[in-house]
Amino acid sequence: METQVMRYASTVLAIPYEIIDTIGKLQSNSPPRVMPGGFFRARIPATAKAGQRDADWWKPERPGDGACVMLVSKLAGKIGRSEDQARTLLTPPARCWPVFVCGNCNSNRKEKNMSTTTVQTEQLIKAVETSLDDAVNRYEDRLDGLDAKFQEFEQNALTKVTGKHYGAPRTPGDIVSKSERLAQLKDGQKTTGRITLDDFNVKTLTSLQGSTASPEAGIDVIPSEAAGLFGIGRRNLSLLDVIPRVATASNAVRYTRVNNFSNAAAVQAGEGATKAEQTLDVESKEAQIATVAVIQKVSRQVMDDVGWLQGALNNLFQYTLRAKLEAELIAGNGSGFNISGFTQEGQAVGGSSGLEHPDQIGDAIADMQSDGYPVDYLIVNPSDFQTWRRERSSSDNLYVSGSWAQPNPPVLWNVPAILSPSISSGSVVLANNGAHALLDRQAPTVEMFEQDGTNVEENLISIRAELRAGLAVMDQAGVRVLSLV
Repeated sequence: METQVMRYASTVLAIPYEIIDTIGKLQSNSPPRVMPGGFFRARIPATAKAGQRDADWWKPERPGDGACVMLVSKLAGKIGRSEDQARTLLTPPARCWPVFVCGNCNSNRKEKNMSTTTVQTEQLIKAVETSLDDAVNRYEDRLDGLDAKFQEFEQNALTKVTGKHYGAPRTPGDIVSKSERLAQLKDGQKTTGRITLDDFNVKTLTSLQGSTASPEAGIDVIPSEAAGLFGIGRRNLSLLDVIPRVATASNAVRYTRVNNFSNAAAVQAGEGATKAEQTLDVESKEAQIATVAVIQKVSRQVMDDVGWLQGALNNLFQYTLRAKLEAELIAGNGSGFNISGFTQEGQAVGGSSGLEHPDQIGDAIADMQSDGYPVDYLIVNPSDFQTWRRERSSSDNLYVSGSWAQPNPPVLWNVPAILSPSISSGSVVLANNGAHALLDRQAPTVEMFEQDGTNVEENLISIRAELRAGLAVMDQAGVRVLSLV
């Protein structure tokens, strides 16, 4: 009940809860004559109905009853409210109305106790008055603090309002201090609730990049950064995935090649007859190891400041070395220290006239199969392969091989094709794995050096990326270069 009274008084009447709480504490600490529960119980007139508020009930019927009227008057003066509002504060909407009255206000009490009761009541009123003074003072201090904060907010405001109030600028603090809700807070309401700054216009802040002003103005937003080096095309280097490899610890690999071999084995023409004789045309060949390398200089500062740069350069140079190696393996001219590639070392053959290009490739595969060199892979120019893949039937205009929705993989006559622009359009390499090998001397390596030339005095770093490799075509008949007609 006590809690309900306090909530009612604080919420409905806008009486500060601190004052209500003070009244409750005083009643809880009052003399034993006060009944438990925080409030005195009043005599309910026989004429009063349940839930009825009878104004006459507050009129003194006994000398001691005057304490109730005195308390109401005192409380109304302290909280700045009418006596009716103060009386409502002490009378919550309940069937049993708890109020401040003298504990001896009972018709069955004797008149001799009235003087004692009056003294006790006056003492209680003085105690309540003192406590109310303290509570109101503390509440006023809190309001003074709010006023100071509003004033500080007003002085520190970044912008002012102009326009709607007789042309006079209004600050946020001015709007809040003159708001109706702040006035309600000063009158005793527990909180101000939401105060809307309807006329307060904050200057719009935009980014410098999105500014439409001239000259441009705003906040210069620092862009985020996508790590990596862009603008470099990277194709699949699938030849390096399929070519046979032979590791070497030297700068060259020597091997013996048999030229124009023809099998001379024959059945003996009877006992004592001369047997067939094989003649081998051999020569010593040597495949050189080439060094594929690149140098890049960067400043020490940019290397330290850009966290992703070292990894990006390492990845880039790994790719460029492998791309150059693949190009050399296919079409290196062998001059100087260059690799002599397939187009130089392989056996040149011509296509069958009158046949479509895929059919010419099929015939060449069959020829190698017949000669004992099963074809393990082809090297084809990408443009040529696309031309064959989009071929349509002359009768129904349908794709001969697959479609754009379900294109066939790069395979011709069940032989995988390596698509590379390093092979010229109109040429196809047919390779048998037993006839050639990649000579692997050093895998791609990326290193950095500060002690290089004037790097120290210029605060530079030299990045060196290199690999060492070569190609050995031990049997030219096992690597053939087909020219399409």
